[in-house]
Amino acid sequence: MDWSFQLGTIQGIKIKFHWTFAFIILWGAYSYGSGNGLLGLLYGALLTVLIFVIVLLHELGHSLVAMSFGIKVRDITLLPIGGMARLERMPSKPWQEFLVAIAGPAVNFVLAAAIFSFLLVSIFAGRHGIWDLMFRLTFEPHLWNLLYFLFVVNVSLLLFNLLPAFPMDGGRILRAFLAMGLGQFRATKVAVWVGQGIAFVMAGYAIWSGQLLLVLIAGFIFIAGSAEKRSVMVREVLAKIRAGDVVAGVVNVMLPSYTLGEVAGLALRSPQASYPVMLGGSLLGILRRADVKRGLNTGHRLATVAEFMQHRFPKIDASATLATVQEAFETSGTSAAAVYDGERFIGLIDAEDVERAYRFHNTRRLQWI
Repeated sequence: MDWSFQLGTIQGIKIKFHWTFAFIILWGAYSYGSGNGLLGLLYGALLTVLIFVIVLLHELGHSLVAMSFGIKVRDITLLPIGGMARLERMPSKPWQEFLVAIAGPAVNFVLAAAIFSFLLVSIFAGRHGIWDLMFRLTFEPHLWNLLYFLFVVNVSLLLFNLLPAFPMDGGRILRAFLAMGLGQFRATKVAVWVGQGIAFVMAGYAIWSGQLLLVLIAGFIFIAGSAEKRSVMVREVLAKIRAGDVVAGVVNVMLPSYTLGEVAGLALRSPQASYPVMLGGSLLGILRRADVKRGLNTGHRLATVAEFMQHRFPKIDASATLATVQEAFETSGTSAAAVYDGERFIGLIDAEDVERAYRFHNTRRLQWI
């Protein structure tokens, strides 16, 4: 279940916030504003909201650069521990990944520099001293304190995100540089090892100092790094398998006029997960086992295959690799694709086929290691 709510869209990117965000604002109002009455509580809530606005701008930096490379951004979600931009895929070239990764910290650098310029103007005007700029941080409701606090937040986010702890920005920057010489897979392994080492140190310090949030961040770095390493390993295997070598051919063809009741027996018992819907030698759509189950569960036993088939699906050349097929699934949000040899339709390939091919080839590879 999705516990996030949409705030709006920016450049076509859905902006969401997790429901716990409301508690974070209340916590921020109390932490940053208690002791200063109602004005202090409002000031504390404003500080908290502005922190997450900065986090949102950070994620937008990543997202807009990714979009400039043709990578679709599904959404940005604000969470209690920060923000997360969901890209349909990561950049395929190291220099692109570097630019996407550095864009977020660059936003914090620009914001910090802009705020710092306002603080300097105040100092030169004689309203505050340099001592205030360097060492004074209070939560009294005041524009100076607000600017100084936001300056510190941006500098902290800049430095923290540049830690070479994959999958944080610094870790992705490290991988981008390593990939130029080592290749994507080996670079990811090294970046993940470095990141997990930092995560162990971070967790040890967090436990010693009693900082629960830091423990959670260290755990996230360790788990996310392991997941990324496996993902890259899967892509490396799939990049060596052609789609044409996996397709079984055109079998169990459905006609668009068949009813779901007529095809239910075959669709639910056969190991085949997707079926081509054809008429006169032309591919009209794809009927998945999940589509049949959905139709039967909603009482549409007499509905036709044409009503429940998928009309939009990726079209893959037989020479394409399974890594390309997997990217097509992620981009289109589907789990089946049509494979063509030139203009000739030769069969379907779905997520189950990709998974079986990966297990088979990975097992063979491990036997030779």
